Amino acid sequence: MKKIAFLINGTAKGKEILKLKLINKFDNYQLSFHVSTYAGEAVEFAQEVINNRIDYLIVVGGDGTINEVINGCMKCQKVLLDTISIGVLPYGSGNDFSKSLGIKKDLDQLKKLIENDISGPVDIGKIDYINSDDQRESRYFINITDVGIGGVAAEKLSKNRRLMGAKITYHKVILQSFFSYKPVEIDLKSDAIKWKGKILSLCMANGNYFANGMCIAPQANLSDGKIQLVIMGKVSIFDYIKNLSNVKKGKILEHPEITYVKVDSCIIDAKKRSCPIDMDGEFIGYAPLELKVIKAGLNFLQIN
Repeated sequence: MKKIAFLINGTAKGKEILKLKLINKFDNYQLSFHVSTYAGEAVEFAQEVINNRIDYLIVVGGDGTINEVINGCMKCQKVLLDTISIGVLPYGSGNDFSKSLGIKKDLDQLKKLIENDISGPVDIGKIDYINSDDQRESRYFINITDVGIGGVAAEKLSKNRRLMGAKITYHKVILQSFFSYKPVEIDLKSDAIKWKGKILSLCMANGNYFANGMCIAPQANLSDGKIQLVIMGKVSIFDYIKNLSNVKKGKILEHPEITYVKVDSCIIDAKKRSCPIDMDGEFIGYAPLELKVIKAGLNFLQIN
C-alpha cells in the first residue's frame, strides 16, 4: 500500500472537513496528516516524512507553504528525493505555482494524478544572499524570486490584513510602494547577459505567475534548467498600470526598459541593504545575491 503524507496549512479554511474528504477519497492508501501551526514548521515536516520513506507528499496550501516544503526537501538525501513525488492542492492566499503545474483545487484531479503517477521533474532555484542580520544565507525557491519593489511590497504585505482579498491587497501595496521605493542600481553578471543600471524590479522566474495570477514570465519553463530573468529598469507607475492587462494575459511586453533573458546562474550586486528580496511572496533579505539552478531537483505531480 502506497503512502501519502498531507501537509495542511494551518490557516486553510475548512481544513477539518477537507481532511475527512481526503480520507474518503484516498481510502486505498496509507495516509498521514499534519497541520502546520507556525512559520517554518513545514520545513521540518518535509524532512521528517521523506526520511521515513513515503511515496507522495501533498502540500495543501499556497506558494509560501510550498516554499517551506521545498526547503525541507532539499535538506534530504538525493537518493530519497528520487523515490517521491510532490503534489499540490491549492488552498493558499497565493496559488501561483500551481498554475504553472496545471493543478486545480480539485480532489478528483489529484487522485487521477496519483493513481496514474502523472509526474515530471521540476527545476529548483538556489539563492545565496544577505539576511536581515547581515549574515550570508542560502535558500531554495520553486516559483519566483525578485529584487527591488517586490521586496518592499512583500515586507508591507506581512503587516497588512488582507480584508479586501489577496489580489486587491497586493495591488494596493504595490501602488503604495511606488511612492516609497527609490530605484536602486544593481550590477547583474551572467554568461548570458551583463546589465548595470537602476531597476524597479528584477524577477528570477522558474514558474510563469506571481502576485496572484500575474503572468510575469510567459517564457519560463519548469524543467529546462533555466531561470527567466525579467529586468524592469525605469518603468513608471503609468506604464505599470497600462500594462497590467497584458501581464495578466501572459504577453511579452514591448518596452525599452524591460528585458527578458534566460540564465542558469547569475550574480546580482547592490549597495548594502538597498535592494530587498521577495521569495515566493516573503521578504527574506537583501542583495548582493548569487542564483544557481538545480536542474530536475524534485519530481512533481503535474498536468503541463
